[in-house]
Amino acid sequence: MCAKTRVLGVSRMALEQAEKTLAMKEGSSGELAASLQDAFEATRAAMDQAQVTLS
Repeated sequence: MCAKTRVLGVSRMALEQAEKTLAMKEGSSGELAASLQDAFEATRAAMDQAQVTLS
């Protein structure tokens, strides 16, 4: 179970870094970033649920 928790932790860190990298606000880049932010939020929620389930 520790390995799964570590994978979730590393995945979360990668997600946070991607969010920082995609901090665009305007134009089509901003629209893409907003869409990806929505996907990241859904992914974060799924990872949080997986962590609760594995605990």
